Amino acid sequence: MPHAFKQREDEPVIFPPAFDKFYSGELQPMLQKRGIKTVIVCGASSNQAVMYTATAAVRPFGYDCVIPVDGLIARGDYEHEFTLHQFTILPGGAAQKFKITQFDKIKMA
Repeated sequence: MPHAFKQREDEPVIFPPAFDKFYSGELQPMLQKRGIKTVIVCGASSNQAVMYTATAAVRPFGYDCVIPVDGLIARGDYEHEFTLHQFTILPGGAAQKFKITQFDKIKMA
């Protein structure tokens, strides 16, 4: 089956059964095995899947998290803005682990 993102052979595909994509337990070990320290989280339902996945990435797993605002979709402006606001107020230093940006400003190492 063709993939819209032109998946490479070494790139796994997982289908977690929850808004939080770390929930199934498959994602974090894959990232850890590859030495990933920063994740880019984008997608639909920014106030659900994106918010829960990004929050799990930062807490409890400790990843730095990049949120490209032009990679988010929400039902409405309120949900979109609420989601971005939530990333800026997480307690315990978690808010500092988020970088809110745009796709064209992301540079891959």
